[in-house]
Amino acid sequence: SFSPPQTYLPLRFYLPADAPDALDSTGAKYYPPRTHVELELRYADGSLLEKILDGAFHKGKWHLWEYDITKYPKGTYIMHTEIGGVVKDEKMEVR
Repeated sequence: SFSPPQTYLPLRFYLPADAPDALDSTGAKYYPPRTHVELELRYADGSLLEKILDGAFHKGKWHLWEYDITKYPKGTYIMHTEIGGVVKDEKMEVR
């Protein structure tokens, strides 16, 4: 849960060096030095509100952003993360 005066949501995640990125043409896992990351803020029903990140990021490193959450009305949202094809959804309350 987030409430003023905390105005920013810290986005910090570690990409393991062996994080999956994709399958190669034989169907085997492929481990390049970067992997694709998508981070989206969604409404409680799962529909897209805003795409925050979308691109290839270095593996074996920490990544950190600060994201202003105060521009959204109070309510329940979903933080949708996809890293190397692995999807995770977390409910988030803006109060």
